[in-house]
Amino acid sequence: MSLDQLTQTSEPGPTQHAVLAVLTGLPLTDAARQYRMDPVVLSDAVAIYDQAGREALVRHAATTDWWQTYLHFTDWSNADTAFTAHVLPILREAEAAAAIDGWWYTRKHPCWRLRLRVQPAHEAKLAIEDGFNRLVSEGRLQRWWPSIYEPETPAFGGTTSMTAAHALFITDSREIQQLH
Repeated sequence: MSLDQLTQTSEPGPTQHAVLAVLTGLPLTDAARQYRMDPVVLSDAVAIYDQAGREALVRHAATTDWWQTYLHFTDWSNADTAFTAHVLPILREAEAAAAIDGWWYTRKHPCWRLRLRVQPAHEAKLAIEDGFNRLVSEGRLQRWWPSIYEPETPAFGGTTSMTAAHALFITDSREIQQLH
């Protein structure tokens, strides 16, 4: 099944309306009567919906440790040099403080997309934001902004494959800096 089919949404049907009614407090027997459903079928649907929701929350929690920023370098042709000289020290400082434990980037003109694996309950973003704001005021970055990183887990074959891909991306981004 292609990714667009996995994420396609449809209008809620009667079963979903009945399940939502139960989840918001309507007694199951009343919801079954209102939506003309067998109470046993509705009870099963509520259990399935609950289980799927819990699994979705677990999958979502696994991606919330990633933070994406866009870096718009003042001079695209010298972006690699600017990254190595000015952004990399910010990242190394964040790693030394255990605020992040991995980062990688992609170059997509006119910006780089920098993905950082931030540690929960840490003020990681604040120090990095301060560093990026300083680079803007110094003219090293034209601008930067945060974004949401949504790993393409289905396209990579699942959670295990996505974890392996992230490890590769992190190593690749780190090692390419050794060539400069």
